[in-house]
Amino acid sequence: MFKSKFSNYAIISNTMGISIISISCIVLFLFENDHGKVVLRESPLTGVMLYLVCYCVFLLALLVYYTLRKFIIISIDNENKTIQFKNPITRYTKEYDLDYYDGYLDSFTTTSNTNYKVLFLIKNKKSIKRIEGYYYKNIDEMQTALSSLNYFGLQKNIGRLNRRILLNKTIID
Repeated sequence: MFKSKFSNYAIISNTMGISIISISCIVLFLFENDHGKVVLRESPLTGVMLYLVCYCVFLLALLVYYTLRKFIIISIDNENKTIQFKNPITRYTKEYDLDYYDGYLDSFTTTSNTNYKVLFLIKNKKSIKRIEGYYYKNIDEMQTALSSLNYFGLQKNIGRLNRRILLNKTIID
C-alpha cells in the first residue's frame, strides 16, 4: 500500500499565507491611523476600512477553503486495486477502484522558479482528479503506484490542459 507524503514547503507557505491575512484583518479591525500615529480604534468601521476588512476576511476564507481542498491524503492499494482520497481535517474519505479510471497523464507546472509534476486521473477522456507535485514530495512514487493504469503520456502544454479542464472538455485527443 502506498501513501502520499505532504511537501513541507506547501504546508509552510499556506500556513504563512493564512497567518499574514489573519494578522492583517486583526490590525485593520483594531487599529486606525490618527495623524501619523497608530492608535486603538474607538469608532466603528466605515467606508473603505470596512471594505478592506471584508476583503481580508474573504481572502482568509478563500485560502482556508483552498488549503482544505488541496491537502488530501492519497492511498493507493495495488493489491486490492483501489485508490483512496482522504481529507485529514474533515475526515471525508472517497475510495475508487483503479479500474474506475481509464488512465492518467502527466505534465509540469511552474511556480516562481521551480517545476512541479502534475498527474491527471482520466475518466471518459476528462480529468477527474489532479495530483500536484507542489503538495506531495513523493509524486514520482505515486506515479509508479499508478502503473497499473494506462499511461496517456506527457502533455507539455499545461495551460491548454487547464483551460480544457475548466471548460469540462476532453483532454485526450
